[in-house]
Amino acid sequence: MIARYTSPEMGLVWSEQRRYEAWLQVETAAAEAMARAGIIPSEAAGDIRERGGYQREQLVISLGDGRPVHGLTYVAAPANRNYLGEAPVQEIADQIADAKGPSGHNIDYLHRLKESLDTMGVVDHHVDAIVAEVRRSDRS
Repeated sequence: MIARYTSPEMGLVWSEQRRYEAWLQVETAAAEAMARAGIIPSEAAGDIRERGGYQREQLVISLGDGRPVHGLTYVAAPANRNYLGEAPVQEIADQIADAKGPSGHNIDYLHRLKESLDTMGVVDHHVDAIVAEVRRSDRS
């Protein structure tokens, strides 16, 4: 699109972000159909649906005491509609409080993350601040 000939509204329709969102909708629908047909595992289709445009990363995390643990995370790039980037704790807490997917509410994910960190003896001040903010606003 040529910006000077395009209204802001039409620019959004043809934006790179919208293109990725449309691709994700097609990928999700195709994966769900393939799962129903037995071509791929239903878990794979669920993973595509759940990640909502996030990149799934499995990694090995080294804890403070040197212990390695296996981890799974979903990474949002700037083109992802859910991407916040560097954001204040309040804004992160607001997004988490309002977000819900087919597998549950993001507040539940946040609390499970906090419980897992506590179980492993890991202190993450950023996660603690987000949990405190969600609780302060009485959304948990």
